[in-house]
Amino acid sequence: MRSVRRTAFAAAVALGLVSASLIGCISERQAITAAAGGGDCEIPVSSAAAGTVVVFIRNFTFIPADVSVKRGTKISWVNCEDPGVDLHSSASDAGIWDSPTLSPTQTYSRTFNDNGTTFEYHCNQHPFMKGTVNIEL
Repeated sequence: MRSVRRTAFAAAVALGLVSASLIGCISERQAITAAAGGGDCEIPVSSAAAGTVVVFIRNFTFIPADVSVKRGTKISWVNCEDPGVDLHSSASDAGIWDSPTLSPTQTYSRTFNDNGTTFEYHCNQHPFMKGTVNIEL
């Protein structure tokens, strides 16, 4: 009798794990949602940010502020501020890139093909907002 209970319990646990993974797959197809500095930020799968390293812009902060990636990685900045709050951008301190102004929910993506380089960047509208991209060797 005890082995029947264990088998039933194991089957129930396995069914729960399979169900949870299926639910995760379904929701991933609809949108990617992540906590971004005190609020959720939803990124539609059709967005240029899907499948990239994402830097969220929330509460006048780049989250994470420092990113290390391998050469050839695409990074996307997503403005996660509440609608009507503030516009932001991502601009290299050395002038290598300068995103357009991003309204809430808009994204900017750039592929980093440089080896072993560190890029410091800021928001043009709020120069106190700073971040770093480090390209690993």
